[in-house]
Amino acid sequence: MKKCLALLLALGMLLSLAACSEGEIEKIEKETTANAQQETPAADEKTEEADEKPLKLWESIWNGDMSQYEAMVPAEVLEQQKSIYGAEYTQWMEDGKQSLKEAVEESLQENGKITLTVTARETLPEADVKRIGEAVKNMYELDETKVMAAHKLDVTATYEKEGVAEESAQMYVMQYGDQWYLISYMVYGEEANVDFFF
Repeated sequence: MKKCLALLLALGMLLSLAACSEGEIEKIEKETTANAQQETPAADEKTEEADEKPLKLWESIWNGDMSQYEAMVPAEVLEQQKSIYGAEYTQWMEDGKQSLKEAVEESLQENGKITLTVTARETLPEADVKRIGEAVKNMYELDETKVMAAHKLDVTATYEKEGVAEESAQMYVMQYGDQWYLISYMVYGEEANVDFFF
């Protein structure tokens, strides 16, 4: 299996969760309702644009651009790794980049450039957002209160070279502060495991 898609498809084993809805708010005036409905798409477009940024970043990495590699994780995670590795941090970072770069180069040679397209999204319930917050606090010492939202994205991968089959996967993104990050998310009972694509 292609190495890049193996990473994407591994996330397809994650739990499928349904978002909870609150029910409709009572309508007061037809005019107000019409205005609210007109404003909703603009708000949704902003959310979609924001939560797709880490996916597009991952796409650019798999197309050979490693310049934004460190942007795949919050700055606090990089600081944590610096404190763990100390003087060896730079070498650790280069080793990680080189390992990924080798897989990327192999994929580009076999398949050409990749395009990742979101075909559907689901807002995860508050319970999942809380679990993700607790997981990043325990695993990365991040501030759990900065985990604002999480989405499940249905993603289609297409390749530049003819004859390479289109594939699909489910991927997760998390809003931490003002930024969105691509994560793997697995639930074990009431606890979650969260890893960054890094």
